[in-house]
This record gives sequence, C-alpha cells and structure tokens, in this order.
Amino acid sequence: MQSKPGANLGALRDHNAGVVLDLIRRRDGTSRADLAAFTGLTAQAVSKIVTRLIEAGLVAEAGQAAQTVGRPTTLLRLVPPARHAIGVHLDRDELRLVLIDLAGRVVRAEHHPGLVGSIAELAAPIRRLASTVDPATLAGVGVGCPGPLDHRTGVLHHANRLPGWENAALGPMLTDALELPVIVDKDTNAAVLAELWTTDLPRQTAMIYVGTGIGAGLVLDGRVYRGGKTNAGEFGHQVLSLDGPQCVCGRRGCVEALCGPVAVVARAADAPVPESLVLTRFAQLDDAEVAWAGDLLGVAVMDLVNLLDLDRVVLAGRAAPAYLAGVGRALLGTGVEAMLSGWGPQLVAVGAATLPLAASLTASDALAVRRG
Repeated sequence: MQSKPGANLGALRDHNAGVVLDLIRRRDGTSRADLAAFTGLTAQAVSKIVTRLIEAGLVAEAGQAAQTVGRPTTLLRLVPPARHAIGVHLDRDELRLVLIDLAGRVVRAEHHPGLVGSIAELAAPIRRLASTVDPATLAGVGVGCPGPLDHRTGVLHHANRLPGWENAALGPMLTDALELPVIVDKDTNAAVLAELWTTDLPRQTAMIYVGTGIGAGLVLDGRVYRGGKTNAGEFGHQVLSLDGPQCVCGRRGCVEALCGPVAVVARAADAPVPESLVLTRFAQLDDAEVAWAGDLLGVAVMDLVNLLDLDRVVLAGRAAPAYLAGVGRALLGTGVEAMLSGWGPQLVAVGAATLPLAASLTASDALAVRRG
C-alpha cells in the first residue's frame, strides 16, 4: 500500500494497522490470509500487525474456519469492550449522549430536552457516562452540533441554530473541563460517519440531514469531505429564490428558509413558531401539509446529485421521513437511490463518538502493548 507523501515509517505502520483493524471490524471472523488479500499487504506484514493488535487487546483469535484443504484457518474477531468513546449531539432543543464500544454498539445513552447553555452543564452528563467504564479504554469525546464551525480547532462560528454558543471555543473548553480528548464536528458530518462506521456506503454519497435546519454530510471517493475550511455541506443555504424569505444565515431564498421544518410549520400555523417547538409541531402535521416541502427539497437534491455525480442520497434527522417521497420523486429515472438512514435519533451522537474512537486507533500509542 502506498503512503501519503512525507509519511514517516511510524505513521505508515499505524495507518496499515488501522486499515487491518477496520477490516476485522467490518468482516467479523476473518483470517490473516483474507486480510492480506484485501489490503495488498504481505502475509508477513499482516502477521506482525495482527500480533500487535492481539497484544493490545483489540483483536482475539476466535475459532477456526471449516477445514477444506490444508491447515485450518484461524479466525480473528474484534474485542468490542477494548475501546469506548462518548458521543454528544448538541442541538437547539435537546442533548443526546451515547457511550459506544469498538464495534459501534451503544452501551449506554442519555437524552435531555432543551438547549444546554454552558460548558459545566454539558460536561456533567459526559462525566457521568465516563465513570461507567475503565478509563484506560476511553478514547475520548466527540461532539456533533450545527455549523458553521472549525473542525480542526473545535471553535463554533455563527452557530445559527445554537443561541449563546456563537464563536465559542467548544472543543478546547470541554477538553479542559473533562481532561479528555474532545473532537467537534458538524452534526451532518457526524451523521454520515455513523453510517460509514456501520454500513457500506457507495463512494459518492450525500446524507441530507433534516432537523430544525437542513444540511448535508458528503462522502466523496469513499471519505467524508469537509472542505478546506471544514465547512463543506452547508446545503441548506443554497439559494433557490433570490426574492425568497429571509434565512437565519442572512441571505434570502435558501433551501432551509423555503422548505425546512421551520418554514413548513410557520406556513401551517400562518405564523412563526419558536424553534424549540418546531419539530414537535412538525410531527403533528399531516402528509398533505408537508408534501410540497418534500418536492422542493427534491429539486435542490437533484442539483446536488448533478453537481457531485452521486450514487446515493440518504435522508436522516427527526424530520427526514416526511421529505423522502418528494426527494424520491425528484430522483426517479436517475439511477440514484434515495433512502432513509437506518439509525434513529442517536445517529449524530453515535457518529460523533466514532471520531475519538477512530483517532485513538491510528495514534502512535493506541496499539501499544498493555502492561500490568
């Protein structure tokens, strides 16, 4: 396998170990020979990596494949309790937290209605979850929240949907409060990461996330695409009508302002509705009151499909099911599949948790042999 330009030997070794571990995670019960075939690494290289993974407690030999010809094949399986991570979904009207293991399974979960207003208020339930596992297995904390934000520094920018969090250095402040590694990402990216961790997505996929607002998580060439400033995917602020209604971003006629849940509920009520109540009111609407919004979103999604040459569109978020029919109609005859995410309301929190989990598995000390 070729490394990226300038990669040192240690980084390449950790990258290859991460690739092997990911294959073991995805193909539960695989052999060293299969790993060599899938990765293109030599049998010797795979054997050394597997030995390190076993010594680190991340992988175990678990039985043998049915014998055909020659020596029995030893199967390798993940050890899910070897690593844990906490995922947080910080949203306009609720806070969701999950503790996941190495397999991505939710071990514990919490849900708190309402907007969290301070680092102290956010840190308390995270500490509670962290206290339920061996600290040596805890990789860190991932936070998914509405953008725009800087994924690299953990600093929120305008935070259109998070009043009181404008320009907050969320990542650094939470790291200091918890004394744990914290990674912050947009809710849309976290959502698509949950899908990538648990399913085989096509290499060109867009996840349209419909919560209070609308955004997109992009998988291009098989990897999450964040853009140069880590703010790719602000799909809800694509302008469809120059003289349309005012959007929270400051422009007019954006997708979100035209057909997002806030616009749909306001139209049905013939008056603005507090955003904290939007998704509750939206769930009470009948299909006829929402159908037009699905068709309009479908127009915007079709533009995105044409722009990026997508293979699949996944809809996610609490309001997403109401939009699926309209998006499906827009994509008829294109060969592009439109589907709902299989995850429920924990989607963003689970995806956020995979951020520190993945980071820990490629860090230089993540595969060190445990002692004592």
